[in-house]
This record gives sequence, structure tokens and C-alpha cells, in this order.
Amino acid sequence: MKPLQRTERADIARDVGLAEIDGEMRSFLEAVLAAYERHGVDELALSKIGDFLRVKYGGTNGAKRVLGEIPTIKKAFTDIQMHLYHQ
Repeated sequence: MKPLQRTERADIARDVGLAEIDGEMRSFLEAVLAAYERHGVDELALSKIGDFLRVKYGGTNGAKRVLGEIPTIKKAFTDIQMHLYHQ
């Protein structure tokens, strides 16, 4: 069986992992998946969360206003990754 390509993995994660998520959290996770598709697995490093939050929300304070507390954001960030590699 041939390994899945990044785009295929991201599409599955969108279909399954984002099925119950909407609003701004969905938008944030879509941006994470798009970065993964373009640039690869390094975009999924926990150290990258700050970069995503700065670009999309101006920093952690802006992100917390729309996404919730940092532990919630980190959990969503890591949870979506499970759908990339657990097919």
C-alpha cells in the first residue's frame, strides 16, 4: 500500500477532524493544515503555534480572545494532527 501524500492526509483531517469544529477554531486549524500541505511536517511542531497565532491573530492575546485559552488551542493543534497520521 502506497503512503498517502500530504494533500490526501490533510483532506482526510479536514473531513474527519474538522467535522465537528466550526467558526474561528476551524479557520485556525485550516491554516495549520494548509501550511502542512505547502511546507511539510515541520509546520506541525508545537513550537510553531506561536507563529500561527502571531500571523493570524497578532499574538497570543488576540488568539485567546477568539479561540479560548492556550491549553484549548494547543489541544486542538495536536488533535488535528492525529487525523493526519492515524488512517
